[in-house]
Amino acid sequence: MISIRSITLAATHVEEMVTFYNAVLEANLKEIEPMPGFYSGKLAGHGLIVCPNEVAEVVAEQNRQQFCFTVADIEKTFEAGKATGGKAMTPDFEKSDSEIRGWLIDPDGNTLEFVQVLS
Repeated sequence: MISIRSITLAATHVEEMVTFYNAVLEANLKEIEPMPGFYSGKLAGHGLIVCPNEVAEVVAEQNRQQFCFTVADIEKTFEAGKATGGKAMTPDFEKSDSEIRGWLIDPDGNTLEFVQVLS
């Protein structure tokens, strides 16, 4: 059986990314002792590590993956995201009869998709 144990984000703006992911995705990131600058938490039930890009040496002009999250309240999620250094990719949400969809850019420029399912 294959399962995801953890996801590592190599961050240029580590402190801003920790604040953003804790506020928007309830990641509960905490610094790993005795590894200053490394943070551990959870992302949608999976392990999440944020590490300084100086260590990871990732070279990318833009993120090469995009996560899509289901959220209970997309407007609340976007308020938290914008309050912690994120930016909306578009001025309005995409709406259909069954869902509301939007995209945020995190403090390092990665895009994240959010969907609120309507009942």
